[in-house]
Amino acid sequence: MQFYIHHNGQRLGPYSLEEVRSQIANRTLQLSDLAWHEGAADWQPLSTIPDLAGSFSPPVAAQSSGLATASMVLGILSFLLCGLTSLPAVICGHISLSRIKKSSGALLGEGKAIAGLVMGYMGIVVLLVVALLTAFAAPSLMRARQRTQATACKTDLMQINNAIGLWASEQNKKTGDTPAWSDLQPHMNETSRLGTSATCTDTLGNPITIPPVGQSIEVPPATWRALSDVAPAEFWSPFQTP
Repeated sequence: MQFYIHHNGQRLGPYSLEEVRSQIANRTLQLSDLAWHEGAADWQPLSTIPDLAGSFSPPVAAQSSGLATASMVLGILSFLLCGLTSLPAVICGHISLSRIKKSSGALLGEGKAIAGLVMGYMGIVVLLVVALLTAFAAPSLMRARQRTQATACKTDLMQINNAIGLWASEQNKKTGDTPAWSDLQPHMNETSRLGTSATCTDTLGNPITIPPVGQSIEVPPATWRALSDVAPAEFWSPFQTP
């Protein structure tokens, strides 16, 4: 039996039954193409010809790509999580696009995959910008923090120095007398850090040696080493530096 086919406005054939089956399998011919063969009353779609039954599989409903959906969701989350899910969004987006293109229509979700890619790449750019800004700003922030610590430590020394003077005046102490920490605490602000501290330490937690009356307080060596980059010797004046 020979078949004539109408395909894309052209009349093709004649083809044998096996040739028609082969071209349907190769998608050269469509099931909606009209066909006529000897003995047929009229042209009819290939899908309705009994002799071609079993030559094609019923159409499979297209499914949405799970990876495409995952890419879009991860892309959205990248804006909420400071770019942490950007790279997974990009990876899922590329894989899903590749599978969708190879599926010949069996997979859907190209729009979701593209959206996930766009948001993922945007998240990566934002993450890189934040990282660069942090890298540039970190040294300045560290120095500012150290300057604040140095000022607080010097304030501690000034409070102790004032307390020594008050103690010496009230107790009629002379040059060379050395007070204990418990002697100085009553002269500290009760709500301040030093006023409630059990030991004589500065803001960094380093011990401060209480000098005799008439001598200058020395900056704790550990504090000097930690803050010397932002607080040179002249900063600590009138106190001694190691």
